[in-house]
Amino acid sequence: MEHIDHECEKWYSVKLLFEAKISGEPQHLTIDDAFDESKTYEERLYLIYAGSFEEAYEKAEREAKDSETNHINPYGQLVEWVYVQPLDCFHLFEDEIKDKTEIYSRQFDVSKETSMNEVLQRFFPEVTEEE
Repeated sequence: MEHIDHECEKWYSVKLLFEAKISGEPQHLTIDDAFDESKTYEERLYLIYAGSFEEAYEKAEREAKDSETNHINPYGQLVEWVYVQPLDCFHLFEDEIKDKTEIYSRQFDVSKETSMNEVLQRFFPEVTEEE
């Protein structure tokens, strides 16, 4: 039996990407204004206790694959949520997780001439208003 040194383990936040794969034709009588044929992706953050970045990725990926699910949408189509790939891993610096613990952070560099609006449009398009 492998000995695991739990004192070396730390908290990690692992960001993973999932895709909703939709198959089948929509039932025409159910199509309404909300019907949309765009592709849907989802970012998920998993809080992982592990001994290294590599172990955190492995544990998160196992959990992601185990969490793949499917259902029938309101239009009669099969929706399969499929794990795509890991996106990032963040080492938490706190040993204890409590209220207001920072669980994810990402830094990125841009040129000095880049405006805040350009940063928002490039890295956070979901928070910018459409023109």
